[in-house]
Parts: sequence; C-alpha cells; structure tokens
Amino acid sequence: MTIDFFTLLKARMIRFIDGDAEQLVFLCRKLNLTKVCLYGAGELGQEVFHLLRDNNIGVLAWFDKNANDYNYKIHGLQICMPDQVKQYQHLPVVIASAVWADSIKNTLLENYGIERDKIIHVC
Repeated sequence: MTIDFFTLLKARMIRFIDGDAEQLVFLCRKLNLTKVCLYGAGELGQEVFHLLRDNNIGVLAWFDKNANDYNYKIHGLQICMPDQVKQYQHLPVVIASAVWADSIKNTLLENYGIERDKIIHVC
C-alpha cells in the first residue's frame, strides 16, 4: 500500500487539530498572549488562524513566502511576504507548517532577527 505525501500531511493536520490545538491555546493563555503573528497560509495555517481567533487570540499579521499565491488576503487578513515580519518583532510568531517549519524557524532567526523565545511551532 502506498501513502502519498498529502495523505500524510492531512493525517498530521488531524493530529494537530485533535491534540496540539489544545496545547497551543494553553501555551498562549499561560503566556498571556492576546496577539500573535502567523506564518503559514496553507490549510494548516488556516486551521490555526481559526483556532486562535475562536479563542480570542488575535492574528495581527499573517506571513507566507507564497503570499502572491493567496491573492494577498485570506479571511479578510492581508497575507504578507516574510520580510515584513521585521515590523512585528515585538510579537510572537506562530509557525503553522508541517513540512517547512525548521526552514521557516531558521529564516526567522537568521534573516529577520526574531528572537528564539518568540517563535512558537505548532507541529
């Protein structure tokens, strides 16, 4: 039996929604976070966006290296290119990517000067 890449991603998303979601909300509440930035505008990113919004945690900025592919807005929020994250260095960045998380984290640290303790990886 062959399982394709997207089936594995979907399974990972279901696990996130079922388990890691509670941990993300718990962490945000423990840290008294009411506003964050979100990196990743794919299917998982959209699930995380809804999760945060539904738990009264505002997403002030949303980033994705493929921002142009999303017609710039999802759910009424502008999707920005990653280089704009520098304008939000005072806020935590939630990474919502099952595949590219390590690369995104390294980019945030090395290219944009985001502090390690301001990066939250949900997967």
